[in-house]
Amino acid sequence: MTVLVLFIILVVWLTVASIGFRVCKDKFDGFSITFAFFALLYLGRAVLIRLGLDEPFPEYLFSFDTLPYQNTMDLAISAFVLTSALTFSLSRHATRNPLLFLHPRVPDVISFPRLFTIICFMFAVSIGLILSAIIANDFDLAATAWAIRIDKYFSGVAFLQVLGSLVGYLSVPLAISYHRQKVTSGEACNWFIVVLLVFMGFLGTASTMLMGERDQFIFWVLFCIACWSIYVRRIGTITIAVSGIGGIAYMTISQILRREVWGGAYDPISLWRAVSSGLNLDVYDKFILIVRLWEYAPLRWGADFVTGLLGIIPRAVWPDKPQDLHPGTWLRAMLEGDIPGGWPFTPVGEWWINFGWFGVLCGGVISGLIISAYCLQYKDYRLSPFGFMYLYLFATRIFLLGYSATTPLVYFNWIVPIALVLLVSSTGLRRPENTVSPPH
Repeated sequence: MTVLVLFIILVVWLTVASIGFRVCKDKFDGFSITFAFFALLYLGRAVLIRLGLDEPFPEYLFSFDTLPYQNTMDLAISAFVLTSALTFSLSRHATRNPLLFLHPRVPDVISFPRLFTIICFMFAVSIGLILSAIIANDFDLAATAWAIRIDKYFSGVAFLQVLGSLVGYLSVPLAISYHRQKVTSGEACNWFIVVLLVFMGFLGTASTMLMGERDQFIFWVLFCIACWSIYVRRIGTITIAVSGIGGIAYMTISQILRREVWGGAYDPISLWRAVSSGLNLDVYDKFILIVRLWEYAPLRWGADFVTGLLGIIPRAVWPDKPQDLHPGTWLRAMLEGDIPGGWPFTPVGEWWINFGWFGVLCGGVISGLIISAYCLQYKDYRLSPFGFMYLYLFATRIFLLGYSATTPLVYFNWIVPIALVLLVSSTGLRRPENTVSPPH
């Protein structure tokens, strides 16, 4: 059985690779980014465990023979990935993709003064929120991070926590667009404005680390590297690979430091365990648990997806909104009681426990349609940094690993405010390609 599963996994990923070679224009294509993360998070941990380089953890929860459940899980992941890739391949040319309307278009002309003012306001609010939390916790950064992440310090206005990240993703495209406009018109570029925009993006995104969001900063850095390669000067594959290794090192070290700050001394572990924990590859391990726990348990029949959809309602409007919007939250609470945090178990796992094999295939189809929709909507991303911003966010933030129960909430917190900001910043003029009107 194991040999057959490994053969199926090989065939599936070779099929995905062949589709990628056939349809991708370059390494920053939406399909490339999406399935690169699919491979890292769905395949990377599986390879480590099957080669015996590491074991599922925490170990006390895996006192059973995991191989049969891992085989089942890998078949489910393979079915999901293959269905997503094939659906994308079949629908990528369809101009009437039913999910296209969920992907905002970039305005033809964006007013630089208007968007710059909005970004400055958002930056001030985000830094003000962080400072208020730091002051309330007597300037103790560890206590501040705990209060925000665990004690829900911003409960009721949690959607404001993403403002710093939004500043980061809006400021870089604006800086690039401003510079390109000046170069095209032959005017002198005010480098102070460019540096100020990037600095606000850096500080705004870095502030999210106090909220326990380790990955936000490195995703933003990778976004900046991609923007530089696309719009300024091409970066070679080796440089990008080195940047990726640096990102892995950052994620691993930051996870170790966070555990030291929150949980005391950090127990020595293997390199592969540290990397897996740092990159959150252990979502694969939790999926193994789900397959074991739900071997005879009844399906949840969409309960997680309904809860996730209702999660877009602010707590200020719905005070009794459940705390465990993410399925990983109730999973850890069920297994470890009152220990804070959650154990995500991948979108495939969510479809599995809600609808079984039928759900895995449906989730793959929906995911494939979404991938083709944002690849189609932003296929001309080289014309506008804002188009690439949308493409990158859908591939790495909104839709990482496929459509999940919390995708609507993440979409509402990220895409909706960005679309509104760009709409307000639009001059309403029509031009052949997306440009930024110069400052007055």
